[in-house]
Amino acid sequence: MLTYIDACSGIGGCHIGVQQSNIASKCLCAIESDKHAIKTYKYNFNDVDLYTDITTLSPKDLPNHDLFLAGFPCQPFSRCGNMNGFDDIRGNIFNYIVNILQTKKPKYIILENVPNIVKHNGGKTI
Repeated sequence: MLTYIDACSGIGGCHIGVQQSNIASKCLCAIESDKHAIKTYKYNFNDVDLYTDITTLSPKDLPNHDLFLAGFPCQPFSRCGNMNGFDDIRGNIFNYIVNILQTKKPKYIILENVPNIVKHNGGKTI
């Protein structure tokens, strides 16, 4: 069975995607800070442990998992956003995700596609 963590989960779009893949899987926990998204996520997936602040979460406290999903905030990097990158507090969520990945070393990673992240800041962001 594939185990996964659903970070920056929003209302659970990635979670639903995994469910619809028909791969035997279990979401071990989700991470989301928006109170409205949390309410919807809990309504749809009431059996999933939910953490509300990735910035205070120690990666060591997270369960080991096979797949890490994250729909991290794209506004700091996207052309549709303010493009302030790491100067925008939301942009630093990316660093917390990297810390989790380095600590837990999941086999698979799926991150939200932010088209401009590769070109952001003249390519220096990534």
